[in-house]
Amino acid sequence: MFEMNHSAHLTNQDLLSNLLDVSLDDIEGDSITEIIDHLLKHSDKSNQAILVKEIISRYGEHRLIQGESFNNSKQIYEHFRFKLSEAKQESFFTILLDNKHWIIKGQIISIGILNKSLVHPRECFSPAIEHRAAAIVLIHNHPSGDPQPSTADINITKRLVQVGELVGISVLVHIIIGSGNYYSFVDEDVMPV
Repeated sequence: MFEMNHSAHLTNQDLLSNLLDVSLDDIEGDSITEIIDHLLKHSDKSNQAILVKEIISRYGEHRLIQGESFNNSKQIYEHFRFKLSEAKQESFFTILLDNKHWIIKGQIISIGILNKSLVHPRECFSPAIEHRAAAIVLIHNHPSGDPQPSTADINITKRLVQVGELVGISVLVHIIIGSGNYYSFVDEDVMPV
C-alpha cells in the first residue's frame, strides 16, 4: 500500500504504472479509455485513491501558467487548496511575478514539520532574484485546518516584506490555507507595509 508521502516522490511514469498495476510496456499504445477501463477493473481501491489524488495534485500544480495572473486572494486559494488543505506538513510556496504581476513561476520554498515551516528570507527571495521577479505572493498551509495566522506567521510576513523592500521585490499578499478556507493578510487589511 502507498502513502501520500511516498507517491509524491514517484515519477509520472512510475505513478501511472503503480496506478494501473502494470508495466508501462503493457499499456503502450492503449487509448485513455482502455487505460481507465483497466484501472477500474484491476486496481486496489486504497492505492487507487492515493495515486489518483497525487495525479490530481500534480495536474493542479501545472495549472500555474506563465504569463497569466491572479486577480484576488480567492483565486490563489482555489489554485492551491487541493494541494495544501489536507497536507500533513506545513509547506511554504511563493508565486514569482513580473512587473505587470503576471506569473513567472511557482516555487516551493520549504516543507516543514507537522505545524512549522522553516522559512528564511534567503530561500524565499533567492528564486525571485534569480528569475528577476518584481513581486511575490506568499502561500502556506496550516495542517491543523485553522488558517488564522500565528504570531510566527505575522512576524515572518513582516520580515519578508522588509527584506522585499531592501531588494526591490514587493510582497503583495500572504495567504494561509486551512481546511476548506483561507486567511489573506490583504483581505483582512493586516498586510505589513
